[in-house]
Amino acid sequence: MNLSDDFDWTPEEVAKYQIVYPTIPQARWDRARDVDCRDLILELTGASNRGNKISCPFHGRDRRPSFQLYPNTNSCWCFGCDPKESPTDPISFVAKFYEINKLEAMKWIENHYSLPEIEDEIEEEEKEEEEKEEEETIRIEYKDIKEAFLDATDGPKDYETAIYLINIFFNKDILAMAQVIGKEEIQEILKAKARKPTSQP
Repeated sequence: MNLSDDFDWTPEEVAKYQIVYPTIPQARWDRARDVDCRDLILELTGASNRGNKISCPFHGRDRRPSFQLYPNTNSCWCFGCDPKESPTDPISFVAKFYEINKLEAMKWIENHYSLPEIEDEIEEEEKEEEEKEEEETIRIEYKDIKEAFLDATDGPKDYETAIYLINIFFNKDILAMAQVIGKEEIQEILKAKARKPTSQP
């Protein structure tokens, strides 16, 4: 098991399971992802603009360029990077390139391209939410954590059996399961939930 060593949680620390994020209209994420991925990457890396393959800017120069640009889908992929870490779009590339989170990367793209305020492109309800600076609370739930828990343990490979044992030993106790997964994984789950479109339940 991947047990975390830094868990000595007080009620205040447990409260960190409830993280507040600003409501970001989905249109802003979509617009940032729609900037020309190839042009952006070539500009940031200073790579040659011939062809659609470059040496990866993250794991050093390749003998053969392994970082592929896909103009037709406005995406990218490195065949030499860890698949979990390879960027796939403008936002994830900027985030990895500058070692920032995806929200900061989205805002960087907006500033870099001097993109106008998006208020005139979203529905009236979303305008009101933006003006009021409403926030949504992201809570972690059992259904969010059980998959990560299974990945973090060497338990039964049979999914039904694994879930059965989880229910017996942990009785859907999120905190106990979180101690196995670790704080970083919990934070990633919360961030992933926060990035989902606000229209989703």
